[in-house]
Amino acid sequence: MKSMPLGTRNALTRTGLVAAFLATAGVVAVEQSAQADGIVRCWGMNTYGQCYTPADLGACSSVAAGYLHTIALRSDGGVRCWGPGLTNTNSYPNYGQCDTPADLGACSSVAGGAYHTIALQIDGGVRCWGYNGNGQCDTPADLGACSRVAGGYNHTIALRSDGDVRCWGYNGYGACYTPADLGPCSSVAGGFLYTIALRNDGGVRCWGYNGSGQCNTPADLGPCSSVAGGGYHTIALRNDGGVRCWGDNGNGQCDTPADLGACSRVAGNNLHTIALRIDGSVRCWGWNYFGQCDTPADLGVCSSIAGGYGHTIALQCIAGVNAPVSPELAPFSFANPRSWTATGIQTSSNGATITVNARGNLGSTTKFLSLKIDGVTLATNIFGSGSGATNCAAALSTATFTIPPAQFLKLTTDGELEVRIEPSLNATSAGCSAATLSVTLNYNRDIIDCDANGLDDECDVATSPATSDCNNNLLIDSCEIAQGATDINLNGRLDACEIDCNGNSLPDTYELANNLVPDCNSNARPDSCDVAVGGGSTDVDRNGIPDECKTDCNNNDLPDAWEISQNMVQDCNQNAIPDSCDIATNPAFDCNNSGSIDACDIAAGTAIDCNLNGKPDSCDITAGAEDENQNGKLDSCELLYGDLNLDGNIDGADLGGLLALWGITNPPYGDLDGNQRIDGADLGRLLSRWGVVN
Repeated sequence: MKSMPLGTRNALTRTGLVAAFLATAGVVAVEQSAQADGIVRCWGMNTYGQCYTPADLGACSSVAAGYLHTIALRSDGGVRCWGPGLTNTNSYPNYGQCDTPADLGACSSVAGGAYHTIALQIDGGVRCWGYNGNGQCDTPADLGACSRVAGGYNHTIALRSDGDVRCWGYNGYGACYTPADLGPCSSVAGGFLYTIALRNDGGVRCWGYNGSGQCNTPADLGPCSSVAGGGYHTIALRNDGGVRCWGDNGNGQCDTPADLGACSRVAGNNLHTIALRIDGSVRCWGWNYFGQCDTPADLGVCSSIAGGYGHTIALQCIAGVNAPVSPELAPFSFANPRSWTATGIQTSSNGATITVNARGNLGSTTKFLSLKIDGVTLATNIFGSGSGATNCAAALSTATFTIPPAQFLKLTTDGELEVRIEPSLNATSAGCSAATLSVTLNYNRDIIDCDANGLDDECDVATSPATSDCNNNLLIDSCEIAQGATDINLNGRLDACEIDCNGNSLPDTYELANNLVPDCNSNARPDSCDVAVGGGSTDVDRNGIPDECKTDCNNNDLPDAWEISQNMVQDCNQNAIPDSCDIATNPAFDCNNSGSIDACDIAAGTAIDCNLNGKPDSCDITAGAEDENQNGKLDSCELLYGDLNLDGNIDGADLGGLLALWGITNPPYGDLDGNQRIDGADLGRLLSRWGVVN
């Protein structure tokens, strides 16, 4: 197939393309089943059919395994299991672990215990079925939403959405006693009788049975990104891609190959270990009695791995398989031909097939349907009188037709293909309650390998978490950037995938790093987004700055400036700080505890400062200034005013006292004008103030 240039492919919903499978007889089997997302491959022990992948499995996104059964998560969220047959249910080895509940619904993840199956529903709910002798299928009612699931031999593990780990089932060795100091985790796994958790900080914790040291995490392990459990050994994927194993090593399951290289995923079961290398290849080591470690030479690039007691499973990536399906086209008749246009068709030099499924009434004619593509007749007389489509038969009639490569390439240059079904004269869906008509277009797009590493980009993305496709368009981000997509902050990530809360086409991180927008609360979001509707911050004065960044000296969650502007608090000294905060900072500002700053009380006339020292007289008196007559006035001020005997009146007694000191320099009192002697000026002032002192 030819390589396809960037920019000519549209993302397209992919559904399964089912093909026949190959399987060898006997205990050891190698099998494959083609599908859009990959090929489920299985090798090793096949005594119970665990390596006979169902032919109608369809497209899958991941695989898992129990002791003797295989589990697949379909791309549509459905769960399929196979292995022990449908007889002798509830006895070894068939405990119903392959009987997927009819009401399960779409799921996002699957896992296996020994003889039970676990599924994580898309709403975060956990469902289990199969052997339940230890309560491993009794999901706790208070579990809550979860993000991951795993299975031990007879216990079940779930990682809640808040990072807590919950376990239930067999607890004979404490496998279900989650450590109180575990902390939030990002992943979980199960061994035979023990539990493994990957903490958010990359640390690995194990608890439960430790007879082989499988719970003795190496001190020099370092931060990890993934964990898995075998029978009595533990496997960890380090952040640098290295694989470490510890515990039982009787079969070499902990002897990581020296030439393994960097990996992206790990798995294990019983006595063998499995690793998915970053190039998509699969390596196995340990017990190999059933050939479970003999990776098929034609395996190809894989994106998911799992291990059972004596078998290994991998999801092989097959890129570019597309199978758009028409909506229901019934009802139909000679007068009502039906058409469907497949859109978003990617460039393909490989040709295509069209499959027609129909059920209806033939009537008096021997011809049923004709098929046209873009106006060109591809087939006529589809489903003659002997077909089930002609008489409302229970089974659908199906026919598949080939579009040669050159013709398909020519017809789809615009990315579309019209398919038209024309019923014959008397052919109709009328009178057939189960009438149906649908069309499926199957084709393989041309290979896209923008990074020239020999792998289709779709497989690059599926295989290695380090290969980014942030916008899920099946194009590697680095290639899109090389072709002109913007990455203004040069971090290898498309700007279109970066957070841009203010919608100005610039990543928030770039704006903040270059001081283009403020982030006063250092939460890595522009302030304008914090104060926007739903942003989580208030901005009462509407100046674009979150209130939590503004001065709030009295801690009432209202900015000081706004309170002052709304006259909600006093700021008598106009220093933009509420008076209450000035006083709290320096209690001396309010010596009389009036709740107002002294200077403001004096200026407003609510407090007297006769000696002009900036303090109310009452505070001077409290501090020890003389007030012999206890009238709340400083004696020094009363004497200076002319009340020389401090009786509250300026009268003859005061006049006599003044005259008695006449002419004296620096008198003890009576110098009313402050010129250091008693003279006519002092007499004039005293007489002008004659009477009761206010």
